[in-house]
Amino acid sequence: MRKWLLQLLVVVALVPAVWFISTPDQRKTYLTLLSLPQDPTWLHEGNLLALLSRTPQQPPEAQALTDIASAPETPAELPSTSSKEAAPNVLSALRQMAHSALPQTMCGKTATRDIRDVETPQIYKWTDANGRVHFSDSAQNKSAQFVGESYASQKKYFDFKLTSKGMPRNGLVEDRIRAAAQQVYTQLEAYLAPERRRQIILNLELYGDRAEYEALRKKVFPGFNAAAFFSHGANTIYMVNEDKLETTVAIAKHEVVHAVLAGLVGPMPTWLNEGMAEYLEHGGLPYKTLPIDLNENAINQLLATEHQDFYNASAESNYMASHKLVAYLNSSGEGRRVIADIFNGLAEAPCSQVDSLSAVTSAMGDVGHLAKLL
Repeated sequence: MRKWLLQLLVVVALVPAVWFISTPDQRKTYLTLLSLPQDPTWLHEGNLLALLSRTPQQPPEAQALTDIASAPETPAELPSTSSKEAAPNVLSALRQMAHSALPQTMCGKTATRDIRDVETPQIYKWTDANGRVHFSDSAQNKSAQFVGESYASQKKYFDFKLTSKGMPRNGLVEDRIRAAAQQVYTQLEAYLAPERRRQIILNLELYGDRAEYEALRKKVFPGFNAAAFFSHGANTIYMVNEDKLETTVAIAKHEVVHAVLAGLVGPMPTWLNEGMAEYLEHGGLPYKTLPIDLNENAINQLLATEHQDFYNASAESNYMASHKLVAYLNSSGEGRRVIADIFNGLAEAPCSQVDSLSAVTSAMGDVGHLAKLL
C-alpha cells in the first residue's frame, strides 16, 4: 500500500512539469489518457494545476475542432467503478502520460544519428572470361571483389522516409521535396559549429486527399488551421500535396526547417523558429520587401511572446513579424551571428533560457533603432 502511494505521489508530482513543457498535440494525448474533456483552450494553457482547479467549459465549436465526444454531463452517466479499481486506473493513465511525454518533451532534441552513419552500397567488381571488367550488386564469379566502400558517401544529412497517403507515388514531387530538404539543411548548418551537425531522422506523410489530412489535423492539432505540421514526438511532417508543385515544395521547406532545428538545436524561442521557417520557405526575401512595419511595441511584444501565445488570434501577424525580424538579422554579419549564437548555445545546453531582447539589441542596437529600420 505504501509503495503504491509513493509511486502515485512521484508520478503526480511529475505531471504538471511534463504538461508545461509539452506541445499542444502531446497535451491532447494526455487528456485522452486521463479521460478529460478535449477543450481546445486547455491545449495552449501551461498551468495544469490551474486548469484542474476549474471545470472546463467547451465552446460550441469545440466538437467540430476536436472530433471528440463530449464528456458525460452527470456522474450517473459514468460507469460504476470501485475506489480500489479507480485509483490504479488513474495511476496507470498518469504513468502513460509521463512515460510518453518525458522522452519527447524533457529539455532535449529529437533523435538524430552521426552524420557519418552512411550505408555502404553493394557493389562488386569482376572480370568475365573475355577480360572485360563489370560492376554489379552481387558477386558473379570467384574473382569478384567488393568495392562498395569506395563508392559510399562520406556524409548523410537525412534518414528520410516519404510516404504518399491516398495518392500514387509521384517521383517528381518526392525528388523536389528531398532536394528542398537538403537545401534547408545546407542553409541551417551554416549557423552551427561543425560538431553540432547531425543526421536528421525524418518521416513525411504526403496526403493526396485534403479531407483525410484535415481529419488527422483536427485530431492531432485542433484549434489551429495549419496547412501542414511537424510532430516532434513522431519526427513526422504531415502535409497535403497541393495543386501547384511549387506550393507543395515551399510548405515542405517550412516544416523541414522545424524538423532540422528540432534535431540539431532543440526547443528555442518561437519567433526565431517560425521566423527562420518563413524566411527559408520564401527563399530569403529581403526584409524591406515584407509588407509589415514593426514599431517598438511590436518588437518588444514579439520577442517576449511565449510559445503557447504565439498561435493565438494574432498568429498571422506574429508569423509576419517573425519573418521580417529574421530576414533583417540575416541581412548582416552581425545579425547572422545573433542567430548562430542562439543556435549554438541551445545546441550545447538544450532548453536553457534565452533572453531574446538582450540577444538581439546587444548586437543590433536598441528597440528604438530597430523600429526605425523595420
